[in-house]
Amino acid sequence: MSPSPSTPSGPGWLAVMPGTKAWSCIHRRFCLALILLSGLVLLGIRVDAPPPPREREETVTQEVYEWWLLSWQNPQEIVCRVYIDHPEQPTPTEIFANCGWDTYLSWISTPPCPEATKDDGDLSKCEGLYLFFVGSREVTRTVKKKYPKPSVWLYLEDDCTPEFPYMRCPYPFEITLMGREPFPEASIAAVIVDLEGEEVVCEEAFCTIEINDDVEGWVVDEETGERVIELLFWAESTWGDRSPRYDASIRIIPDGPTVRVNILSSQWREDGWDACSQFWDAFPPAQGKLPPWLFTPNAPSALATQSRYYYLAGRLIEAGLVDASSCPNWGLRRPNIANECGLERALPLVYEWQNRFDEMIWTVSRQVGIPAVLFKRLIAHESQFWPGTYFEKQEVGFGHLTFEALDTLLLWEPEVFWPLCTQVLGAWNCTPYPYLSTEKRQLLYQALWTQANLACNTCPQGIDLERSGDSLYIFAHLLRANCHQMGQTIYNITYETPGDVASYEDLWRFTIANYHNPNCVYQALVSAYEESEDDPPLTWERVKSYFPPGCSLTVQYVEKIAP
Repeated sequence: MSPSPSTPSGPGWLAVMPGTKAWSCIHRRFCLALILLSGLVLLGIRVDAPPPPREREETVTQEVYEWWLLSWQNPQEIVCRVYIDHPEQPTPTEIFANCGWDTYLSWISTPPCPEATKDDGDLSKCEGLYLFFVGSREVTRTVKKKYPKPSVWLYLEDDCTPEFPYMRCPYPFEITLMGREPFPEASIAAVIVDLEGEEVVCEEAFCTIEINDDVEGWVVDEETGERVIELLFWAESTWGDRSPRYDASIRIIPDGPTVRVNILSSQWREDGWDACSQFWDAFPPAQGKLPPWLFTPNAPSALATQSRYYYLAGRLIEAGLVDASSCPNWGLRRPNIANECGLERALPLVYEWQNRFDEMIWTVSRQVGIPAVLFKRLIAHESQFWPGTYFEKQEVGFGHLTFEALDTLLLWEPEVFWPLCTQVLGAWNCTPYPYLSTEKRQLLYQALWTQANLACNTCPQGIDLERSGDSLYIFAHLLRANCHQMGQTIYNITYETPGDVASYEDLWRFTIANYHNPNCVYQALVSAYEESEDDPPLTWERVKSYFPPGCSLTVQYVEKIAP
């Protein structure tokens, strides 16, 4: 029997056959859902509708500042219009984002023009591009803004102080679980904590728990005295939904009148935290001393070094900061490298220069969650603290960034990727990094390259030292991206948690090897694991013997930075 013209038909409709007790369904999933819903109604169970989407229309007003890039040779021609949201001059990244790679290169390589500073200067002698401020105006638009679900973050009490890779706390101490609701039309209704099966409900935006001997569920190591406890936590929103369920492992190690504390949780990020232990799901050793290269001191001054850097001395001589004219060959053994006489002339400035970035290195290390001593040792090995372009290898910045390393950074560091993508491509063009087209990735590569490279033709010494913090931020995140990638690599090889198959110290050594040459360390790890009968199966002493021919420099690199 065919349906009449007035009978709905087609995919998704139930076809009930008159005169029969049987019925069929075109879409089986739809039918199953309908049966389940009908059963729940018959049983008297209330089925709550899902909350509405977390979005709303908003009117946004902001001040937009317009700059033009003009040519010295033809100032009537506007080479590029630059629109930014702050009154200061556009940054190099903003020039690149607005004007593209070719125009950016023309602008950044423009030499100083003394004629432009003279009242009667001959501007025809000037080359390249210059910035011209046009003005500003208010722009108002209506946008539909989407908001994420609520979250919960874990905090230690203020009396806890960082001693990387630990936190030192009085005992007992408190942790606070703080709910965050980003949607302006909702708020946190409650924060719930499940502490080893005992549920605590705090009907406000935060929940404070005291960690003491009375807490149930401690797992105690009788030999070391260390204790570990697990907790689950989440937040309920007045919007009708909830945050994800989070977990945390909290370890305490008695140490005199205080305790050393480590936390493994995606929701703990305080100044001085240990980021890589989170990715590896590995606590640092409870007993014994860690090597000095894995520490962050309590003050930046403790990072100071006095190393005799021939490359740094050569760059300082070439930049005109050191007079080595009385030395053979003007103090240079070859381009960029000082000879003995040149180094002696440059040594006072070499000592000062290698320590001038210590406060920034210390600060960014604590923020990003990496060991400050290791970070400085890596920079010393890569660039000797000269953050310009290393032309022989097309590497730039403090950590000698290469285009090959950019994939690692953008894939594993969302804190870098999403703001950069929004700035360069616009939020509407941004998807998770693996789904970006090759062309869009190239634009992000070039923007990061620009940010990391402090070479500047118009700056004193040829280096833009004012952007040092931005460049160090990139390299700190690059090191952290490598430890994250290394954790995933080890899991892919072993199908085990990284902390179960390698020690904390050796995981860092594998990370440094990954920074230098990921292909070499991957092949070594695969071979070592396949042939291992040891426990743990992956130690640096074993793995380094499996590095393929041609990878000996990677082994030397690791043992120089992490002896």
